[in-house]
Amino acid sequence: LPPIKFTMSSRIAFTLGLIGGIAAVTGQEITTDFPTLPTKWEAETIEPGAPASGKGIEAYSFVDVPSYDTPSALWSNYTGCQRLIYVPNNYDQKRYLLGCDVVDCCYEEQDGNQIEFQIPNVRYADPSKTVDVYYQKANVTNWSEIVEADEWSWSFSINDNPLLSQDMRAYTQPCDKGSKGCPTGVKLIQWQSRAAVSDWFAIEFKNFKGFDDDSDESDKFLTQFQIPDICQKNNLLKCD
Repeated sequence: LPPIKFTMSSRIAFTLGLIGGIAAVTGQEITTDFPTLPTKWEAETIEPGAPASGKGIEAYSFVDVPSYDTPSALWSNYTGCQRLIYVPNNYDQKRYLLGCDVVDCCYEEQDGNQIEFQIPNVRYADPSKTVDVYYQKANVTNWSEIVEADEWSWSFSINDNPLLSQDMRAYTQPCDKGSKGCPTGVKLIQWQSRAAVSDWFAIEFKNFKGFDDDSDESDKFLTQFQIPDICQKNNLLKCD
């Protein structure tokens, strides 16, 4: 099996929650006509296991080859607690937690880049090899409502071993491409993943707003992805 580049971080700061209530409407089919998700967005999210019942507001910017000038980063803002995943390179990445512990700011180690919310987010080192993406219409429970969405799913495994496998599902709805908050023509409403045929886990999205990479609004959006001064002291403690 050729080596692959898998961009999903093997650790996410807060545990993803168990998904329920999925009902397929039509059969799956392989497609090459899948959408591209914005690489910069903000949304209300439910991430079970996170503070404040898992509900918060998140701001996301994914960069495949990050630098200090263009970090790959995610702000998660919960009631009384904030988290910044900050990835400026492949050796100095961290997760900063503000107000989540007994100290004002502490850090956790971040394993590689953050999760890439993209369809698909698996790429092989051999550019001629691609992952199959499946499509179907489906009903999904999102923010306590059952909604119809486009389901895109894909997976990979090492040596066809189910114990070394990862499955992903993204649920999207169309929007007016080029309109405010819709640079690519779709909005993400839910992201699911599972490892080694375990239970499905999900992040739910609401009021999803994407940013056009070349817009002034995007440039302003990116200014927030900086390490807070309180987290830059030399004796910053590691979180318990």
